[in-house]
Amino acid sequence: MTSLSQELTFALRMLQHTKTKKRISDISEEFLIWLQVERRFAKSSIVSYRSRLKCFVRDVGDIKLGEFEMSHIFQLKRILHERENTEVFIGVALACIKGLLKYYRNLYSAPLKINPDEITIPKRPRREVVFLFILKILLKYSKIIIIIK
Repeated sequence: MTSLSQELTFALRMLQHTKTKKRISDISEEFLIWLQVERRFAKSSIVSYRSRLKCFVRDVGDIKLGEFEMSHIFQLKRILHERENTEVFIGVALACIKGLLKYYRNLYSAPLKINPDEITIPKRPRREVVFLFILKILLKYSKIIIIIK
């Protein structure tokens, strides 16, 4: 009985060790498959997320997920702003990392140093509604036409 207990203890320690050792690159493809199958993400979104994850690993590092800190998020934001990426591009990159951290925390029951919900994603800039703008122009010119008559 003691050997079974020792084996279980050893297996739990190995599982815990494995959880804390997983890096972004170790879990990226698994996360992307989960997004496609469970969350029904479009293939174009999967391609975009894969690209953002590779860029994160290249620019910030292949960080162990259990050691991920908010400073890594700030570093990513700084790099993307320096490259003059759009708010939409930055938002997708942050949503991707946030989703990966949540996936890791929930699926592996792994503790994280940060709460992924605290990662703020910039809002998309508001665009003017085009048809109302065209309607304003038409009304403006129709008044001119009426005055000329």
